Amino acid sequence: KRFSPRRGSGSGRGGISAAALYLPTTEGVYELEHRTLRELRFLPWALESGIPLPGLSEGGNILAVDGALVVTGRDQIVTLYDTSAADRVAVEDLEKNPDDPRAIYRVALMALRTGRNDEAVGFFRRVREMTKDGSDRNLYAAATRQIFTQSLALGDTLLAAREKTRAREYYRSAVETAADDAERVVARLRLADCLLGEGNY
Repeated sequence: KRFSPRRGSGSGRGGISAAALYLPTTEGVYELEHRTLRELRFLPWALESGIPLPGLSEGGNILAVDGALVVTGRDQIVTLYDTSAADRVAVEDLEKNPDDPRAIYRVALMALRTGRNDEAVGFFRRVREMTKDGSDRNLYAAATRQIFTQSLALGDTLLAAREKTRAREYYRSAVETAADDAERVVARLRLADCLLGEGNY
């Protein structure tokens, strides 16, 4: 049996697991049935949001271990794994328990994994608001940390895209959720740069 990839050209060492064979190409990795080499699915070198994974445009060497694919590219190592089942459970759990902050937090993490960072921040804000009474200090701290980190990153992305009004909102969110003075200074400097760019002195 022979298999010819439709997307990209073969590049790197393939891998094998109990479930399938894996053939890397310059565009992604093919999962093939052992005996027939029938294509089971194609996993592109990109996130679900379509953002390319850096360092894998030349393919990579694959090791299948514990249900995941470890890919060594030219200058980095990436682990690929199927989160669809876990994501489905998270969504179903939230539908059953819409007021459970932990269920909301899990869906927020799912949103992050799929590149929906702005949506994730909204979920994290809900979690923070629901736990600010001290009912779950660890979850409150985790949500606050996520809001700070993602708000700063979103602010940078929006500022680079010249969406200064939205960038300003996220920088202010980062200022409000900074864990210490050092982080607050970083967020305030980003906010100041944004305001200066708008002509607000």
